[in-house]
Amino acid sequence: MVMNKNALIGVGLAVSVLALFVWAQGLMSQPDISDEMAVQIVQYQYVKKPNAVVPVSYNGETYIVTVLPLGENDEPTLIVLKKVADLWQEQPQTFTLTCSTNDCPTDAKKVSVGGHTYIFFTTESSGNALGTVYFNLFSPIENHIYTMSVFGALGNINQLEPAKSDVTGNQAVYDYLIQQIAESPQIAHISEQNLDVNSVDNAVRNWLLSNPDVHDVMRKGYLREYELVFPEYSDNLIDSDMHGSVNFDISNNQYRVASFFKEGVYAHDKIRNKYFIVWFPPSVYDWIPTGSFVEPTKIRLIPREDCFTDSICVPFEIDLKTKKLTY
Repeated sequence: MVMNKNALIGVGLAVSVLALFVWAQGLMSQPDISDEMAVQIVQYQYVKKPNAVVPVSYNGETYIVTVLPLGENDEPTLIVLKKVADLWQEQPQTFTLTCSTNDCPTDAKKVSVGGHTYIFFTTESSGNALGTVYFNLFSPIENHIYTMSVFGALGNINQLEPAKSDVTGNQAVYDYLIQQIAESPQIAHISEQNLDVNSVDNAVRNWLLSNPDVHDVMRKGYLREYELVFPEYSDNLIDSDMHGSVNFDISNNQYRVASFFKEGVYAHDKIRNKYFIVWFPPSVYDWIPTGSFVEPTKIRLIPREDCFTDSICVPFEIDLKTKKLTY
């Protein structure tokens, strides 16, 4: 049987495609241990309750990627074990993850991106007012974590930080992380409510937009008086679950004023039953630890003693009725 030239080319192409498929399958083959066996190995070598365990094989090598509560404060730490001569050898570089809880991550999974195998997981770091969600792709082969992050006020995390060069230099990784961010329920995606500056969810943003140059004025000291704007709300801004520890909480016949760690100063007009932000610092590290009434409608606020050189470090007074700030 004699095959013509086109038929030979077709057969050659089919063989090439088959070979490429077999090669790709070899690169991303199933690990030669089960998930259950991987967990047992990690439990035997480290702790009974690892945060995450994911076995993965790549190009003939077998790995176990695990996150363990290690260190003095049980910080979540990513470790890679590589199978060498039927033994599991810990790789020299480990990674301490940025997490608000010691049991993160809870969503680690094996994924294929651009023909390579990665472990995808999210971590979250939050303080009393602000938070950041990190979207991570870990490569066992490179022993490298690719990360993109989104930050913002708790409950309204929606500001995407610029990607670093390692992510922008890998289009498949960048596209995958962008897709995960777009689909994440941890992120406040664009909607009419979170774009409505008058919504109570955006009270801090509304105050900052309503008093855009007050921080700069006070830093430069060229005005000794500033008339603030207090957007008001019927919702209780003071007793919100979003706040952290209280710096001070003072009251008189008409007003209640409270300041929160790494946050602003909030007030309640008891007579009109309206809530508003009195003051929000230029940085979360410029919270107001001390405040007192100097007149029935006027409060005196004292910044931190160890405030930063580019912060507002002088005591100042705010009249809650006239909205005049003086210092």
